[in-house]
Amino acid sequence: MNLPELLIKSRKLEPNYGGVLGKCFVCGRETAKGHKTKDTVSSNFTKFSQLSSGDCSCPECHGLFSDQVYRRKSWLATTEGFLILDKNEKKKILYNLPEPPFFLHMAMIGQKQPWVECIHDVAFSMRSFYFSHENYGKVYFEKDKFYQYDALIKESLKYKIGKMQLKGEFFLKTWENAIKYNFEDLLKKIEKCKKNLLWEVCVDVN
Repeated sequence: MNLPELLIKSRKLEPNYGGVLGKCFVCGRETAKGHKTKDTVSSNFTKFSQLSSGDCSCPECHGLFSDQVYRRKSWLATTEGFLILDKNEKKKILYNLPEPPFFLHMAMIGQKQPWVECIHDVAFSMRSFYFSHENYGKVYFEKDKFYQYDALIKESLKYKIGKMQLKGEFFLKTWENAIKYNFEDLLKKIEKCKKNLLWEVCVDVN
């Protein structure tokens, strides 16, 4: 099952059958009921390099780019249903993952379509999988690492270390306080996590 197929099932939609014979530029499958590429995406679409080579869109993939909910909202798709997420639900979902198969997308301002990179990355495991994030693109989730990161972030909040420092450089004053109050090891552990996309997401959802 690929992402377009999951979304069709999740939202209880019907595939949009056309009359074009060819190879789908989104998922790469051959179809006899496709649609012209120009009827699927606009001429200024910039993510062709992240998709398959093809000359049409298949019935399942055709609606991906016309339904703005996929771009504008954060969402979770499963075979049981389609859930739009608000800001406070993103972390909750990562702690309470559904039974596979599923796919998770996190939007920020709703302008990008990073799930385009994940057409063949539907999650079939609750321990490790790919999801899409508007700011970071395709992100690899590892359950144990997520719990480890989240614990470090919670501990850092005790020392009033803000998100800017958790993603960037620690202030000199923070290092001075770490020496004074004996939390240097925490800062050193966090330093090793920085630049990891999952760490960035964990900071965002806290």
